[in-house]
Amino acid sequence: MISVWKDLRYLPTAVLVRMQRLADDILVPPGYAVLSTKIKSGFLYMKADKWQSWCLIYSLVVLKDALPEDDYKNWTLFVKACQKLTGPLVTYSEIDSAHQLLEEFRKECETLYGESSITPNMHLHMHLCELMLDFGPVYAFWLYSFERYNSKLKNIKTNRCNGLEVTFMRVFLEKAFIGSFLRAYSTNLSSPLIEFLEGVAQVKSNSDSSSPLNLDAGHPPALPFSLAMFQQAATNP
Repeated sequence: MISVWKDLRYLPTAVLVRMQRLADDILVPPGYAVLSTKIKSGFLYMKADKWQSWCLIYSLVVLKDALPEDDYKNWTLFVKACQKLTGPLVTYSEIDSAHQLLEEFRKECETLYGESSITPNMHLHMHLCELMLDFGPVYAFWLYSFERYNSKLKNIKTNRCNGLEVTFMRVFLEKAFIGSFLRAYSTNLSSPLIEFLEGVAQVKSNSDSSSPLNLDAGHPPALPFSLAMFQQAATNP
């Protein structure tokens, strides 16, 4: 809908800047991405986790005075449907209610913006009810973690001598063992070294060693540090 609203000149630069100021005052719950500059930059290069935060947390607050009343009310239908569908627990009645909200949203989009505003995703919305009845809540089969790992795979530098699989596993295991080393010996290391290793492994040395790192954030699981295991992994990933 952002592109539609831009085409209608609802979101000029001045409005986006004002929306960003409002967004900066919103306290985002843990597990959701913070939109620190994305709104005022025109929503450029937004990834799935940021669109999730935009829809569920930010949009109803910052769009309140930016959109005409009918457009805002219609967007509210979509947000309410998403709120019902993305929870960890959803009832059959909530699935039915969300389906009705999405259908109302689609119909009103056609009224407000014309047939050209109807996208393939809006058609797919009409099948979410069936998918949830087959597979359960959407968090059980959405692809946020998969997409995040794809991004990390793409950013791994290879020397073109070995296959990507070997290089990826070597980097993955290095981060896993650095994190384990930090948990085991952080009290004996200097602060600069700890900060360096934390940056490489993307972990914190005071993390709970009894629980795995957040795989959805792209981290390897926590392991008890073993020098022998590290040497074996380094030579034969």
